[in-house]
Amino acid sequence: HECFSQGSQVFLINTISGTEHFQGFMTMTSNIKVNNIGHPFSVRWHALCSVSFRDAQKQIPAITQYLDFPDSQIVPLPSITGSMLCDILSQRSVPPTLDMTLPLTFQEKVLLAGNLGLPPPEPEPSPVI
Repeated sequence: HECFSQGSQVFLINTISGTEHFQGFMTMTSNIKVNNIGHPFSVRWHALCSVSFRDAQKQIPAITQYLDFPDSQIVPLPSITGSMLCDILSQRSVPPTLDMTLPLTFQEKVLLAGNLGLPPPEPEPSPVI
């Protein structure tokens, strides 16, 4: 909240709890508004993707210390680390769609369904060789 108020550009890197993958990044486009439904704010998505923590660690070893954090935790990254991670996510990005569909792995779909209290997805068919 303070970063946006001070005129800085605030980048948010998205992960789904338990997946050990980054799903993309966005910038805040409005200040946080406190109301009866929470703390909404608007964002602009820049990259939608699925990049494992392991893949990110191979390219940015310094990121390791920021990956072990509690769910729903906001973890500030040093500017250079965040910039390098956003570059990786941008390289693997797919174009956003109106429904914001993300290219999720099967494991991500299972964990997301569990987090939302939904039944697990059907297993994906094995490729025919």
